[in-house]
Amino acid sequence: MKNITFDCPECKILQTLSLEDKKSISFDCANCGHGLTFNNLDQEEINRCSVCNCKDLHQHKDFNKKIGIAIFIVGAVFAPWTYYLSLVAALALDACLYPFFPWMMVCYKCESEFRGWP
Repeated sequence: MKNITFDCPECKILQTLSLEDKKSISFDCANCGHGLTFNNLDQEEINRCSVCNCKDLHQHKDFNKKIGIAIFIVGAVFAPWTYYLSLVAALALDACLYPFFPWMMVCYKCESEFRGWP
C-alpha cells in the first residue's frame, strides 16, 4: 500500500496519508485546517515530491535509525571484552536484516517519505 509521511507546511505536525490508486487528493490538515492538495500520485516511480514539488529525492531503506545505532552501540560497548567480535556480530546482524526492509524515497527539501512505490 502506498503512503506518504509528511509535515504539514503550516503547523509542522507529522501526518501519514494512505493512498488507494488516486491521481490526486485534497484535504484539510486535522490540526490547523490548512488546505493540502497532492498531485501526481499515480506515478510509476516517484520523480517529484507531491508535497513541495521538489525534484531532489533520495532513496534509502525503511529501517528505524535508532535501532541501527543501538545495535552498533551495544557491539561497541562489549568490544573490549569480546576481542571486538561483538562489532563483527553487530555488522552481521545488520547485514542479515538489510534485505528484509523495503526501499523508500525521501524528499531532500521537506523530508517527506514515500513508501510503496517501486
